[in-house]
Amino acid sequence: MRVVIDTMHDDAGAIVGYAKVTRDLTERKLHEETLLSSETALEAERERLQVTLDSIADGVVCTDELGKVTLLNPAAGEMSGWNQSQAYGRPVEEILQIVDLATGIAIGNPIRRCFLEKTTIHLQDGAGLIARTGSSCDLQDSAAPIRTADGSIIGAVMVFQDVTRLRTIQRESEFSKAHDALTSLPQSERA
Repeated sequence: MRVVIDTMHDDAGAIVGYAKVTRDLTERKLHEETLLSSETALEAERERLQVTLDSIADGVVCTDELGKVTLLNPAAGEMSGWNQSQAYGRPVEEILQIVDLATGIAIGNPIRRCFLEKTTIHLQDGAGLIARTGSSCDLQDSAAPIRTADGSIIGAVMVFQDVTRLRTIQRESEFSKAHDALTSLPQSERA
């Protein structure tokens, strides 16, 4: 409750009585407590989401509808050589330089392609990521538009992983199938 008491005076200024106004604030306090509880729950959910993204071993990059980075998890940072604060607001192509590893030629960024095609995009085999440091890794990914409930695209998310080790094993296996184990000559040249 909120209570306000005022004195009442006559024309000569003498006190002739008191006026008391009492307001029941129960509903207002319940509303404030509910609001505070909702804000606390929302903040806890945000923190849990951030901890989850930080724990994912795959790289995760989110952009706004213009293709500017809004989120870069630690795994993406490790692979790209950028951290969240450095990458924030930059064009995704600047952060994720994707190339055909065999030729070194840039491949269209999957986030830009998912904006154009309005669907999930997967990288071609042989695609790689050139890190800010100049190192590279074989890459496997998917990029998908982020949509509102009414279907409007408000950004994109790209999830990717370093598959260098897997592709190295595949290349070694293919080489050993096609070449003599002793001489390393192609199977067709053995006589």
